[in-house]
Amino acid sequence: MNLGNVILDVDSEHEIYFLLTSYVEAVRYGGLLDCMPDCVARLPLAGLDDVRVRFSQLAVSLADTSHPLEQRTRVALTEAACVFGAALHRLSALAMDGSEAPELAAAA
Repeated sequence: MNLGNVILDVDSEHEIYFLLTSYVEAVRYGGLLDCMPDCVARLPLAGLDDVRVRFSQLAVSLADTSHPLEQRTRVALTEAACVFGAALHRLSALAMDGSEAPELAAAA
């Protein structure tokens, strides 16, 4: 099971940010820092919008055809996009669940 799948299965924002921070630290200390856009390796994470910006930057880096990517870089960026994409998806789902619960309780 990869980290993206693990993130999709957790039930709290705290767990997601813990796993995402651990991933960023692994990238920073695992020799992949030169493959990543600067914003991806920056800590601390600053919430859902920050995760969204980092995911977008990864997507732009992967889609930029003006600079062909080395295989190592493409693999690293694709992995990071999967991890940040999973985190963005799960955080968005948790935010929607949290925002809808009070409305449902108030309507009852």
